[in-house]
Amino acid sequence: MATDNNLLDEPTVGGDSGTWGGDLNENWQRVDQALSGLLTITLPNTGSTGTPNDVPIAAVDSGSSQGRNIYLDFDDGGDLGATAYVRLTPDSVSKVAYIRNSLAGSREIRVFQGTYSDSRDFHLPAGHDAILKFSGGGATGSTVESVLLKMSLPAMAVDTISEITAAAGVTVDGLLIKDGVATGHAQLATTNAMAQTNTFAKGIRENRSTSTSTPLALTVENGQIQHWTLPSNPSVLTDSLVSGDSVKLTIPATSHTVTWTAIDEWIGTAEPSLSASKNNHIEVWKEGTVCFASYIGFSS
Repeated sequence: MATDNNLLDEPTVGGDSGTWGGDLNENWQRVDQALSGLLTITLPNTGSTGTPNDVPIAAVDSGSSQGRNIYLDFDDGGDLGATAYVRLTPDSVSKVAYIRNSLAGSREIRVFQGTYSDSRDFHLPAGHDAILKFSGGGATGSTVESVLLKMSLPAMAVDTISEITAAAGVTVDGLLIKDGVATGHAQLATTNAMAQTNTFAKGIRENRSTSTSTPLALTVENGQIQHWTLPSNPSVLTDSLVSGDSVKLTIPATSHTVTWTAIDEWIGTAEPSLSASKNNHIEVWKEGTVCFASYIGFSS
């Protein structure tokens, strides 16, 4: 008799006279193997779906039972030339194992149990590790899946991460990261400070907003490029800026005037006279508690 998963030898009640000492020692070797065994397996060939590289858990001595080890590293003696197929046997045992793909040539390993089915196996890319669960569901019911299919950490929560491969990169919530470059759209939900110097390979697209309100409270929450059509005479500009904020303000041609409540100091001029026929451009920024402004000029 043997246990269901690690196939440890079970003594026969009233039997095994004079042999149980050796059996017990062998069982301890199997337990040690299942808890801490580290094994590198050199695959002789790719195998196939019908004739894979079998890795057994057997009710024999621990040296013949490669699949009982908790950690299995698959390598080769040179590029196998194609995807490799590895099967844990028998298909009735359940197991969790750490698996590493060390094959050359960027060759994938398809790990399965029972008869092969692409819907029940696990594709392990070259150079990757996985913690895999073998269900032991029989020839046509066994599945192999990642234990960390959905991982939750106290300090990190990610909705979705797609399958990671060297060719595809990794996609996190719609943001693709590949070869050191992020593409897609990522938005910081709140105000964030970057703690180091950052170089952007391409430009930064600033948000633009429009308003016809008075009073208009300037805030970077509405974007750093703002278009303000004066609704009345006078229209009032206030501010909700904090130190370090800046806004580019465009006021289209107007006959209205502005009460510049937001501005503490003008650069190089007093309050500007706005053009009645052209667009007016103003830069506003805040240092400490002082709000500065500069009338850039007008454009057609």
